[in-house]
Amino acid sequence: MIGIIIALVFSVGSIGLMLGIIITNQLNPSYNSALAVPIYNALGIILALLGLIVSIITYQRNSDLLLAKRTMRFGIISVVILVLLFPLSNTGALSIVH
Repeated sequence: MIGIIIALVFSVGSIGLMLGIIITNQLNPSYNSALAVPIYNALGIILALLGLIVSIITYQRNSDLLLAKRTMRFGIISVVILVLLFPLSNTGALSIVH
């Protein structure tokens, strides 16, 4: 059960990290925050991958838990979303500079 909690913290944290930097850049646009968007996206991908690895290990050990399978699916979805957002953040489509 602790593995599920750790995996959810990593997955939700990675999505929250990405949303946080996008919101920060939209509210206070600057060159520094625009450059930070792809860096935080890469960090979010790493965190989501760690969460996915933990959820896969937890699912393999406790395959009878329904929550373990749902956590693994959520981890896969969060990794895919962040990987798809990476080209947009790297080209500057998600940031504003004034």
